[in-house]
Amino acid sequence: MKSLILILLCSAPLLSYLRGQDMDAGFLVKFKDEVTPHRITGVFLTPGEQMKIETLFEDKDETYHLVTKFGTKRTVSKNVWQWTAPEEKGIYPIVIKESNDQDSMLLNCIVMVPFEQVTEGKLNGFRIGSYPKSTNELYTLPKGFIEVTRANEQTHISPHYTLKDFLCKQQSDYPKYIVLKERGILKLEMVQSYLNSSGLRFSKFRFISGYRTPFYNRSIGNVKNSRHIFGDAYDIYIDENNDAQMDDLNADGEKDKKDVLYLYNRVDELYRHPWFKPFIGGLGLYRANSRHTGFIHIDSRGYRARWGE
Repeated sequence: MKSLILILLCSAPLLSYLRGQDMDAGFLVKFKDEVTPHRITGVFLTPGEQMKIETLFEDKDETYHLVTKFGTKRTVSKNVWQWTAPEEKGIYPIVIKESNDQDSMLLNCIVMVPFEQVTEGKLNGFRIGSYPKSTNELYTLPKGFIEVTRANEQTHISPHYTLKDFLCKQQSDYPKYIVLKERGILKLEMVQSYLNSSGLRFSKFRFISGYRTPFYNRSIGNVKNSRHIFGDAYDIYIDENNDAQMDDLNADGEKDKKDVLYLYNRVDELYRHPWFKPFIGGLGLYRANSRHTGFIHIDSRGYRARWGE
């Protein structure tokens, strides 16, 4: 896949969407293979993992500081750092801020529980099930699981979304465990920003489904390689009046399948733009039935896939 950085450098439209909201900083931060504009961004790491962090598109004369009480920080060069995550699971905030304190960004760095701690399909009593084995790099096993508790489930991992939004629907006590990918969350925010900026205003997407354990995914009869078990797929709809139904998005006075198709088509518009290439993936349309409202599926699998049109 073409470098996200190169696409950013060549794409003023993408930068305008990235920087289009008050929830975004006036600079970008690159971490791992991702770039974020958001004032709050979740980063998912294994115990002791090293990560390079650097600012992009900043004022060349501006000096930024990385501030944290956790892990080990090493300054590589101006506005570039190497950070080593703690060995213990948990949430470790990092703040990147301008020297004049006028602008800043929070990275909520989450150290996961390693995948290897799953025993007989369970993690700390939480039912995970068995991940399918595959040599396809799109279906590599997760490196770890984010532990979600009642105390941390409201932690923001992007401007609009918290850990709780992505919990699997299976019944269980806390702690619960989820798999998430940074690019998937960045795509979710980008889609919302695009829709908001083009006239479809809403506070956040509602979820039919976020992460699914293989156990739960199998119990509902879904395909074994569903992107939901790999942490970058979301079944979403827009519901500003909280009636558990897709809103009247096309403003025709009716709540029906046309609204689902309207949302599907608006999201599909993004795929026409070369700068959206790093975020391409699946887009599916699901009509309402007796169990749920109509919704669309999005994921960031890396190639174009369509169904339900």
